[in-house]
Amino acid sequence: LRLRRVIAACKTAGPGRGRPSQTDLMVEALAPDGRRVVLGVEGKVDESFGPVVEGWLAGAGSDRSARNKLERLQGLCAGLGLDESKDAVRALRYQLLHRTYAALAHAKRWSADIAVLLVHSFAAGPDTTNRDSFAAFLSELGVTDVPPTGTPVRIGARMGTDLWAVWVADRVR
Repeated sequence: LRLRRVIAACKTAGPGRGRPSQTDLMVEALAPDGRRVVLGVEGKVDESFGPVVEGWLAGAGSDRSARNKLERLQGLCAGLGLDESKDAVRALRYQLLHRTYAALAHAKRWSADIAVLLVHSFAAGPDTTNRDSFAAFLSELGVTDVPPTGTPVRIGARMGTDLWAVWVADRVR
């Protein structure tokens, strides 16, 4: 890939009201064949992907907030091709939905053909909790076999863009 632009702490609005998603790095690049590619990079050291969707929804402080969260969840799920009413979706980590949606939305704005969610783990040991959350997310997106670390997997068209995901890991010392 030829880098065109890298945006640190890239803020991307999601559906509904509320704070924008803040992706660690949003990368705009060109593939060798000239196609535009966006990589949404989420780095993790020892923190999780935040609450599961059900817990995030339950954290609404008012009826208005609850309605907005439900509207936001419905918008995220519509963009990702998920059914927000499914228990399995409600058990996913909210941040994975939000960051993937952000990569797709950025790709759409930049007229990119491909969007990639890249999770970069810097955990001191095996990051099994986050890796399991990532695998569950991919499963709900229709990926039947989660690829090994460092191997991208094609999820398919979402929001008019070809969506891919990859997990990479480096050990911190």
